Formats: sequence, structure tokens, C-alpha cells
Amino acid sequence: MNSLSRALILTIVVFGSGHFSLLVGQRKSPPKPTRRVVTVDSYGDPSSTFALPPDVQRRVLSFEKVWETIRDNYFDASFNNLDWNAIKSEYAPKVRALKTDADLHRLLGEMIRRLERSHLAIIPPEVYSEIEKARTTAKLKERARRSQNLQGSGGDGSEDSIEEPLDVDGPLAQYGTGIHLRIIDGKFVIARMDKNSSAEYSGLKTGYVIDSINDVSLSTLLMRLQIYYPDARIRRFLPYQVVAYFLNGEKDSQVKIGYFDEKDASQDITLRRELIRSETVSLGSNFPDAQLRFEAFAISPDVGFVRFDHFALPVIGKLCDALTEFKDKKALVIDLRGNLGGSIAGLIGLGGMLSAWDLELGTSIYRSGPERLSSQTKAKHFKGRMVLLVDGMTVSAAEMLSAALQDSRRAFVVGERTAGETLPAITVELPTGARLLYPIANYKSASGKLLEGNGVIPDQVVALDRASLLEGRDVQVEAALRLLKDDAAFSKLQASGDTLAGFGGPPPEYRGPVNSGGAAPPPPPPMRKLPKVLAEVTVKAPAALPAKPKARDSRAVKVIDEFLALAGPLETLSAIKSYSMIGKLELSLKGVKQSFDYKVFRELPNKYVEISNSIVTGEVRSINDGNSMRVQTEFGVDRKFPNPPGLTAESEYFLPAARVKEISAYPSINYLGIFDRKGRKIHVIEAESTTGTSIALGFDVETKMISSLASTFFTLGYGDFRRVGDILLPFHVENGSATSIHLSEIKLNTPIEPSVFQPKEHCFDKP
Repeated sequence: MNSLSRALILTIVVFGSGHFSLLVGQRKSPPKPTRRVVTVDSYGDPSSTFALPPDVQRRVLSFEKVWETIRDNYFDASFNNLDWNAIKSEYAPKVRALKTDADLHRLLGEMIRRLERSHLAIIPPEVYSEIEKARTTAKLKERARRSQNLQGSGGDGSEDSIEEPLDVDGPLAQYGTGIHLRIIDGKFVIARMDKNSSAEYSGLKTGYVIDSINDVSLSTLLMRLQIYYPDARIRRFLPYQVVAYFLNGEKDSQVKIGYFDEKDASQDITLRRELIRSETVSLGSNFPDAQLRFEAFAISPDVGFVRFDHFALPVIGKLCDALTEFKDKKALVIDLRGNLGGSIAGLIGLGGMLSAWDLELGTSIYRSGPERLSSQTKAKHFKGRMVLLVDGMTVSAAEMLSAALQDSRRAFVVGERTAGETLPAITVELPTGARLLYPIANYKSASGKLLEGNGVIPDQVVALDRASLLEGRDVQVEAALRLLKDDAAFSKLQASGDTLAGFGGPPPEYRGPVNSGGAAPPPPPPMRKLPKVLAEVTVKAPAALPAKPKARDSRAVKVIDEFLALAGPLETLSAIKSYSMIGKLELSLKGVKQSFDYKVFRELPNKYVEISNSIVTGEVRSINDGNSMRVQTEFGVDRKFPNPPGLTAESEYFLPAARVKEISAYPSINYLGIFDRKGRKIHVIEAESTTGTSIALGFDVETKMISSLASTFFTLGYGDFRRVGDILLPFHVENGSATSIHLSEIKLNTPIEPSVFQPKEHCFDKP
């Protein structure tokens, strides 16, 4: 995979729904204490060591893992101007004096809070155990009732599912009641119900308070979680967890719900769980699968309405279809309330269909430096007025899209302040069973706002309230519809947007959805006149460097010839006019690993394409026609670049013998010696062409096969040579330090369908 494709995919896979790292997914039992003996110094006398008791050892190991993880992977190398080594010296002695794991978790929380970042947390195992305990209790009570019902109806109570193990750690359920909750005034309130759901048909209403599920008190659960983990994150996302793990469940099963009606009278009802119209999507390699729900409908003759709960690849096609249907609409409401973020691919794809100009999405700031995010405008994009709905459960990529459209003056944002969780974060498990949540990058919006811990502040702040919900009203949707009718507001929005050139704003000829333009920008200030005579400076040219002697070292030539003899007949290599390869590609960047299905097609003289595919990114195609390279993705990136120097040679990296044969004719070939690399003895040779291009080659001393090939533009590693016909080809290729390719099939001189080398057309490419 070329470097441009790698950089592109990196921006996709590092983002995810932050809440998944906290609660959702496969939960393992706390690890058993390690049995290895740990010897540490006494932090006062370096020469004094002692063996730790198992419980103290577990806590010391957990402390060291937290400190080292932050030291090595935390995005802020200044550690908020703290001396991180001094922090270790301060806290290490305290760790040994602690009596319980809970005390350690509190101390670790105190330590990392010194960094003053909101996306850092020690999540004790009690948080998981309380949720698991409540879910297990609810399951047991539910199945006990089902068993009693079967016995009462003459059955023997031996229904298969009753005897099955409790599936409390499975993927997100696909059967539920259709209820959507929010916490309002400390209570779980029904904010919305899916159309044609069992909840809608049952007589439940928005505004009702859910008090218990299968006799498990939700208020008690909330109280206990706040005791163990008094953090707003738990409270913010608990409505989602309650729906996913309590209200949702097995196919055609029933759930008992205790609630308070409009008169605050206590009521009970039993609902059957029915199919949720959703699809399973992947949000990233670090996160479990999610259930995507997408809705698009006309809320009035002039206004379209779109709602979805995750940023995932399939959303792009669904929104494109919706915009095709809404082509005659004058306005669009996009409901991002409760949207839990996801893959950055979804963000890039959606942004280009909601703006007539390229949209600046902000900047990810890694320890290694900033990386800018943007979205290209698409041929199919919505041109009318637009309002986004957000709330405290609007997270990650949903916040980024809201900020980008707000900053570029493309849309108004209505609702409540978003979660303020835009950092790409990952978790590691500690020996105590707790987890460390930490960010690997910061994020800054296009206007320079750090959203982490702050969130997106709506243009109009409107909060849900129980009284309006009981009346069947959604005050946030009502506010959005009123705003869409406000000509003055949108004229002002467009006028301010027209002055944002260079910021992701519209090009000068674009006038936006309203036909009244803003005032022309002020003329640029006059250029300062430069003096006619500049100071005279005498610069001596540096002495010419002595020319490097041209030599063809016989030892180097012998090593190269031995490899070429083993690789196969040169006439066979010369006869290769096309090849196709299939395998897997693993990309490892900034702590994130992503696996792709991988294909390569080559047809001489000038046709070459690499195709990588995953359920997170979809297909990424790099097409080279000899003059330029075109990178095209399913999420809307389509860019063309002139061929950089050396790219033609790089495209032949799967045929190293052909490349080495070419290098063997260079006028300068020098033998540098034998070096140790990863336990193998390697001949290292340097070659220089007539144009000054320098290439370093490595050959395994034992096998005589090429092990590496490096130039200014690429570094390649080779292994797993297998015979294809009468030549040896590498089935393992490393392209740089981040890309590892394992091939399963190589075919030579077989016909290749011409369409493989052509760009693909997507829904958003059609106006």
C-alpha cells in the first residue's frame, strides 16, 4: 500500500465512539494475579530490594502499567507541563502502602487527573460488575416468569432457552421495545418511541418515567454507579446502556416495565421484544459491532428529516439515497441526538454531501504532529437550508460534523450542548481488573475550538422537558422547524459563510440556499513598497564536494548474482506482462491496527492498481496510469496526484528480482558488510545509479534471498519466498514500518478485466 493510501486510512480508523471504550463489548473476568515475582527497589535505597506479597504486587504492576502507558502513548508529550518521572517518584511509595485495590484506583485517578484532561479515567471493575449484576438479575427474573407461565399453561417448564447460559456478554441485541430514554431531572424518561413498535402500540407515552425493568430499580442502579464512579460519562450514557442491555433482549421474549404515568401513578406493563429495524455495522478494530438505525422521511412538503445513531460506512449510501428522494425539498433537519459517533469514514462521506464546498473537519493533534481532516464536496449535495439537532448524547464524529457545519456557516445547530468527547481514545486492562481509558490524540475544530470537555454549543439552546413530552411535543424539533422559516437568520448565516474563504467556506460564486448575498469583503490592504536598492551581500559558493568514486565491488556483485540465480530464469522474469495478487494487509499506525482484504493488479506498461477493503473503510483504490495516481474511496475521497519520483519503481516491489536485476547494472555497487537484523545475518549493499539515486539492499546470508530494499522514497522488507512456476516470489512484504502484506495467491500472465483499472462511480458522484 502506498504512503498516500496509508495516511488516508489512518484518518479513518483512529476515531470511534468513545462510550464503547467505557462500557460496551465483551467483558472478561478480572485477570488472575500474575505469579511472577516482582522485585522493586525501596524508592529510597536503590540497593535494597524485596519480594512483594501477591496483592501488593498486583497493585504495583497496575500502577506501573498506567504510568508507562501514559508515558509512551499519551498524545501530550509535555504531560501538561508536568515532570512525569517526578510524578512516578511521588506516587510509587504510596502504592505499596495501600491496603485495597479500590484505594489504588482512587490514587491512580488522582494521579492522572493531574494531567487535567477529561478523557482520562480509571474505570474500576465495580462499574462493570454492577451493570452485569443488574443485567443478570433481570435475565433471571424474566426467565423465571417465563418458566412459571409455561408450567401454568400445562408445559413442563423445560424450554431450551431457560437452560442455556445467560448471554449477558453477547453483541448488541436486535430485538427490543422501541423505547428511547433520556435522563431528565434525575429520572429515566421516554423521549421517543419507534413507529409501529410494541411500545407505541402498548399505550405508553413520551414523558412517562421508567422506574424498573424486570423488577430491577433503575434509580438504584444509577445511585450505585455514581458511588463507584462519580463521573458524568456514566450518567450521560446510561440511557443508552439501559435500552441496549435491559429493554432489548432475545427474540420474542417479554420484558416487564414499571413506570410512572402522566399523573405519577405507578404502573406495570409487559412488552414483547420485536425485531428492531437495524443492521450490524463495524465502527473500528478497537470497538465491538453496533446496530445502526437510519430513518429518512418528509416531515412536511418542504422539509426532509434524517435520523441515524452511528457514523458507519453504510450511512453514506443511505444518506445519498435520502438526498435523491429529497431533491425538491427546501430544507433538511438532521437529528444527531443520541448519535454515538463511529468511524471517521462516515464523517468524511456525509460532510461532502451536505456542503457545496470542501468542508474543513478540523485537526487531529497527535504526539507526532497535527493531521488535518477535510471532506470533498460531492456532485450530489443538498443545497437547501439545514438545521442539526444535538444533545448531551451526541458524541465524537457527530460532534465533529456539527462543529464543521456550524463553523462554516452552512447550518444552524439546535438543542443541548454535546458530550465534548471527540478525542480518539482506547482502553487497556490492568492486573486489578480495572481499565485505563486514555486519548492518543487531541482534536481541534476548523475554527480552532478544542471540543474535548467543552462540546458544541448550539446556536439555539433548547432542552427537552417532561411536560412537553407528555403533551406529545418535541420542543427541539419544533425549534428547528421555526428556525427554518426565519429568512433573516439564514440570510445572515449565508452572508457570514460567504466571507470564510480558506476556512472551508464557499467559493465566491456560491450564494447558498438563500438568494440574498452578504456585503462584499473589504479590499486587501495595499502592499508595502520595497526599497529600490537592497543591501549588497557577497556570498561565497561552497567548495565542491569530491566526487564519490564509482566502483563495482566484486563481493557485492557476487551476492546479487547468487540471489538472481536462485530467484529464477531471467527470461521468465522478462516475460511477465501482467500479474494479480490476493492476500491480507495489516496497517499499524499510532497504536491502531486495522486488517484489510488486499488485491494488486499490474499490466505492463502502465496499468497498476492496489485495492484494500474492510468493513470499516470499504474499498480504497489506488490507481496508477504511469503519469498520475488516483486515490478513490467508498466514503467520498477522490483525489489525483502526479506521480512522485520513484513511484514507478515502488509499484514493482512485488517482483524484487526484476528490480534487483535493474540495480545490478548500476555503475556504483559497494559492499558495506554483514549486519545483524532481528537475529539474522544480512549482507548490506549500497548501489547508486547514473542519476545519483541511491538504493540500499539487504540479502540473507543463509538463504541468499533478498531481505530488504530501501531508497529515499520507500523501504521494503521481504520474506516467505515461494515458487510460482519456475521463479521465487515473496509472499510476505513489508512496505515501511506500518504496512505488512501477507499474500495467499499470485498469478502471472493471466487476463485481467479492464474495468479493474477504472475508477468506480458511486451514488454521490451523480448530480
